[in-house]
Amino acid sequence: MKPSFQHNQRGKYLVLLMAAILFGLSFLFNKRYSNRSSVTQEVKKLERYLSSRQKDFNSLIADTGLVNRLLSKTASRTEYDQVTEQPFGFFLYHQQEFTEANMVFWSNQLITPPPELINGKDGEFFMQLSNGYYYMIRKTLADNRGIACAMILVRAKFFIQTDYLPEKFAYSSSADKRVLIARKQTEFPVKTASGLTLFYLDKKATGAVPYNDRLTIILRLCGILLLFLFIQLQVELTARIKGPWTGIGLLTLLLLFLRIATYFFPALLNLRQFELFNPAWYGSNIVQRSLGDLLINAMFFCWIVLFAWSKLHRKDDLTIAFSSKLKWIAGIFSLILLILSTFVLASVIRSMVADSKISFDVTNFFTLNFFTVVGFVVLACLSLSYYYFSQLLFRLIFPLFANRKYIIYFAIGFAGLLYLTSRSGNPEVLFYLPVLIWLLVYTWLINRQGLIFSKLRINIASILSWIFVFSVSIASIMLSEIQKAEWEKRKRIAEKLAVQTDPSSERLMNIAIQYLDNDFLTDNFSRFYNEEQGKVFRDSIITENYSGYLNKYDTRLYVYDAEGKPLFNEDITSLRNPEHHSECTGKTNQY
Repeated sequence: MKPSFQHNQRGKYLVLLMAAILFGLSFLFNKRYSNRSSVTQEVKKLERYLSSRQKDFNSLIADTGLVNRLLSKTASRTEYDQVTEQPFGFFLYHQQEFTEANMVFWSNQLITPPPELINGKDGEFFMQLSNGYYYMIRKTLADNRGIACAMILVRAKFFIQTDYLPEKFAYSSSADKRVLIARKQTEFPVKTASGLTLFYLDKKATGAVPYNDRLTIILRLCGILLLFLFIQLQVELTARIKGPWTGIGLLTLLLLFLRIATYFFPALLNLRQFELFNPAWYGSNIVQRSLGDLLINAMFFCWIVLFAWSKLHRKDDLTIAFSSKLKWIAGIFSLILLILSTFVLASVIRSMVADSKISFDVTNFFTLNFFTVVGFVVLACLSLSYYYFSQLLFRLIFPLFANRKYIIYFAIGFAGLLYLTSRSGNPEVLFYLPVLIWLLVYTWLINRQGLIFSKLRINIASILSWIFVFSVSIASIMLSEIQKAEWEKRKRIAEKLAVQTDPSSERLMNIAIQYLDNDFLTDNFSRFYNEEQGKVFRDSIITENYSGYLNKYDTRLYVYDAEGKPLFNEDITSLRNPEHHSECTGKTNQY
């Protein structure tokens, strides 16, 4: 036994040593990643990306047969698909002497080559266009048959960034966290395969949320798993040598210490870099700052409870070895813990719906996402933990009131109402009252489980019964909160529509339109025929006469000539569009 014990000890500390080594390597690689050499690595990746796209473009135009068929519009469907699947924009132009180039083929509709590229000379260029930065290649085809252009996206950039229009580098979804395209010359030039410098990169200033590279994250994750394995081995050994209560206490202290360390020293793991720890999705308080924090807390609590259950579940009375005084202390403390844990569990479930942007509406499948899955994992951990935790507490409570079980219900009701009375005036009191009633029913079911669930033991009937009880209970809380959230959402939409359909808006429009009478338009309408003058004139009309609309509406001014043709409007909206999608007002020819 002794050699086996020593072997286990060596193996345990070997696991701890490996965890320490992995953590050390992660900080070493992170330091290397954080310095300026990391920008050099990004430059190399970007140059490989551009070189690869350039080779694809050269291979494409080298196939003269395919190019001729595309120019003559005789290519097959398969050939069209082959070209349109290219990861860059490919364009072909017919160009005859003394005439403008005419586009005859394009592989996508994301962007078109700017006129200066088409009308210029062959070469490689870098330019910022309306939807991002592009590496552009222009080549005249053999025998002057036409012009071929490649539009290779370097980094997407939009006037307004949304979830559907993210700003990021095309070669890497994470590079935007580390580097940026410099507006001036730096020591990190990005060159083409021919050695031409296109632009320069620079290290992005470290913001509020620093990011680690993938290797650092993997090393730290492996180190954490090995650390958890060491903790489990250590508490198992402690429980076997010094008893289960000592092992449970040690596990609780170790996990509590690790969790507090991550709160006070967040740079150790830098969890905020992950979207799961973004408080924009969920944030309740200083402890449950994000969905990721809630997941960690739930899993740690579940670990402690399951470990305790594995060591104590064979004992129906956990107070046998206790003195009379200690039994009373343990029983009363367990009763308080039972009430508080029930309120906390209900509050967390409620908060996951009320204080988050996570959708739990399973009837609307397309609103569900990754965070929904994590949310259900959290609910599963909390339910499992509460069930076994309450079973352990009841094994400390029931022996104390063996022949006076009614005192338990009275104590739960009295303590719960006393707690709620201390919070009178808080709107959450109305939420906790049904929870208190649920706890009384749950306690009665546990007390009567010999009649209802055929004693407390792990079997199929017991598992299915308690799954049903907890599922219905959690679903009731979530359904109630989902309905409240949906009602609030509808109220906000109604208020927004009420503001937009305010009758005073029509009067405001009437006042503003008085300035644009026939005399004014006769003297100034000709300015709309000039693109530059028309743009300035259009802006002045909106800002001076329709300022009251700018904050409430998407205000635009469309101008058409006598034939209904647009005069340099900001988009291609035809005159028929506003005519068929407008509502008449009380003023003639005003909609």
